[in-house]
Amino acid sequence: MNTDIHGHHRYPGSRPFYDNEIDRQLFFGRDKEIQLLLHETLTSRLVVLYGKSGLGKTSLINAGLNQELRDRGFIPLKIRLNAPGIEPQQAVFESIREIVKKENLDYETGEEDSLWQFFKTTAFWGPDNTLLKPVLILDQFEEFFTLNSAETRKNFTWRLADLVNNTIPFELTSSLPAGELFPYSDKPPNVKIIISIREDYLGQLEEMSEGIPGILQHRFRLMPLSCEQARQAIVEPSRVQAETIGTYSFTYSPDAVDAMLNFLCRRKERSGEKMTDEVESFQLQLLCCHIEDKVREKSGKGESKVVVEKGDLGGEKGMQWVLQRFFDEQVKQLDSVFKRNRTRRLCEKGLISVEDRRLSLEEGEIERNYKVTKSLLAELVNRRLLRSEPRVGSIYYELSHDTLVAPIRESQKKRNFIKKITSVLGIIFILLVVGYLVERELRIDRINRINKLYTEAGILRKASYSKEAIDKYNAILKIDDNYANAYFEIGNILHEQGKYNQAIEAYKKAIDIDPEYIHAKINLAALYLIRKDLKNADKMAKEVLNVKDISPQYILAMNFVSISSLLVQEKHQQLIDQLTKFIDYYKSLSSDYFKTWDYSLSRKFISDSPLEEYKKSLLRQFIDILESPLVEGQRKLKEREALIYNIIGHAHLALGKINDAKKAFKKAIDIDPGYVFAKRNLAALLLITNDFKEAGKLAREVLKTEKRAESRLIMRGVFITSLMHQGMQLQVITQLSEFIDEYRSLSEDYQKTWNYELSKFIIRISSLQKEEIEMLNLFLDIIGSRRLEDGRQKLKNLEKKLAALIHSYLIWRGFW
Repeated sequence: MNTDIHGHHRYPGSRPFYDNEIDRQLFFGRDKEIQLLLHETLTSRLVVLYGKSGLGKTSLINAGLNQELRDRGFIPLKIRLNAPGIEPQQAVFESIREIVKKENLDYETGEEDSLWQFFKTTAFWGPDNTLLKPVLILDQFEEFFTLNSAETRKNFTWRLADLVNNTIPFELTSSLPAGELFPYSDKPPNVKIIISIREDYLGQLEEMSEGIPGILQHRFRLMPLSCEQARQAIVEPSRVQAETIGTYSFTYSPDAVDAMLNFLCRRKERSGEKMTDEVESFQLQLLCCHIEDKVREKSGKGESKVVVEKGDLGGEKGMQWVLQRFFDEQVKQLDSVFKRNRTRRLCEKGLISVEDRRLSLEEGEIERNYKVTKSLLAELVNRRLLRSEPRVGSIYYELSHDTLVAPIRESQKKRNFIKKITSVLGIIFILLVVGYLVERELRIDRINRINKLYTEAGILRKASYSKEAIDKYNAILKIDDNYANAYFEIGNILHEQGKYNQAIEAYKKAIDIDPEYIHAKINLAALYLIRKDLKNADKMAKEVLNVKDISPQYILAMNFVSISSLLVQEKHQQLIDQLTKFIDYYKSLSSDYFKTWDYSLSRKFISDSPLEEYKKSLLRQFIDILESPLVEGQRKLKEREALIYNIIGHAHLALGKINDAKKAFKKAIDIDPGYVFAKRNLAALLLITNDFKEAGKLAREVLKTEKRAESRLIMRGVFITSLMHQGMQLQVITQLSEFIDEYRSLSEDYQKTWNYELSKFIIRISSLQKEEIEMLNLFLDIIGSRRLEDGRQKLKNLEKKLAALIHSYLIWRGFW
């Protein structure tokens, strides 16, 4: 049950209403009782407020009476005499000091020799310097009888009697020296007194009647709420709007309120169920507090204007469950297992009949038969589980409400079920222990045999007796077919023998048994790569890379597998991401890693793959970096970053991201200003983006230093194309002439790797003359020839075209 501090809930649940502004706004249904109690207080010096436990006496004082008294110039001093080890009179004085400090009142401390002297000499001043009249409220006064000895009670009774009767204390008059004037006026202390006590303790006040004969003359009995009052107490708090309340206002449907009242007003009697016009405040507040918690949940989900419907109550069972939970929680809070067990036994066996009706038991009978002491009974009454009633010279106890019967029975059933289950489990446990001991011996024997075979297999493998080692591992699997290590070691042997497909199956079995077997996944990823199963190679490598706390060596190896796979599959965007991650990770390594990975299969994969040379070059240099000590590897990475960014540029180009490709090629050139491959790629891209001048400038720059035939021919093509687009015919003629001389001078075939499709595309979309387009196409056809001999045959046609071009150009210039 939610019992947050005041100001947070509309319904207080198991706690009383407090003496504060928000609780006063939420206190409904007791207007009549407030006014009647106020009248008794104003017209009498001593009033006894009494009623059954759970009806709300403390709430009536806190949220009802106190402010009415303040409005009339009184200062309510509500005190409980329950402080252990402190005399009641001293407890009154200390409590008053705390109240004055808390309310920040001006206070003239009275003489503390007696209650009479204290209230005769003390003064309480309000904020406007008005003298306040004190009202001493002794709340839950039954604690005075249960917590104090007879002698202590007698002493305090006479001191209270002096105050009530305005009798000068005997100690004061007897100690006054002869002839000395009495130091106090004849006017009685200006104080009123309220004693609030449970109805079952009302008879105890007779003990005080010798000193206070009229102690019961002015008394006020608090009765349960009527149905109409209960309706107000349910409905009205839900409508109050205040910032300090933890929920928005909400409403109840009429049938929901009727269902709650029917539940709260129903009583079980011998003749059957009976409807009354009485509702106990405590039961009502428990139920309403539970409903408010449900409203909080709905409000938290964004629902506004919440209406509590009948279905939200969960029917009779749902409302009984609220009370059952209350019962279980209150029992749990008892401070010893003995108290908890005796309380449950009393409630289940003594206070409920076999027909599930409430029973009453006498105090002595409870103590004899159920070992529940008077102090524990008092605690159970305070916790609202029991109510007490004086009868026939003794006190009888019963459950505080009929609605607790069903929840207690349900709690009992659950505990009995648990007991049965526990006893059955006890038998099962014994059987399991015996079985465990037998199984343990068998397991130890099995483990010893497996360990022996595993050791023997390892020795055979080191001695290169592979077949015999595999036989040992298979013998292990006959003992335990879920021994993942055996499959892993078989996979390693088959791997070394080049039986890749069989090794793959062995690794997969190891992973099926142990899905977290990282080393099996690492080896499997490498084998997938060598078998050209690129999709699975990348997938397995990614699985390993997602694992935390694996060594840098394996992270780098899986990076290689993933990058190789993506490169061959031409998954350009993923390749870009993986290469970028690799560069960042490798640069972040701060100490050498222990190199255990063998890249011999990776080198075989490179040589066997039909990759372009620049891609093979990347992978070979990638391996060179990974096989180096960290410092050397980081130096090589810095040198070869240009190659990596050249690859990234190609990938961007394949994705159609021209600007990103330019950035990548430029970064490669920034890293290595002499990197021809990046320069020729960038020159081609500049042509595509119509930046002819920069393309020609970059091509000419390469031609000044580059010696390789392929690169020179490519740059000739870019330079000549850029000159044609710029209308620089004379320079075109010069370059074509130089190209003819250079091509004729070639003495061996060059390796053709350049793709001239983009150059042809540029020609198609250009606005050149027909003769110029033919010239460029012929030019591309020559340098695109695979064999040098074929190119030279085609060169003759270009020479004729060139002679014609020179002739037309000279006529145009007026030289012919």
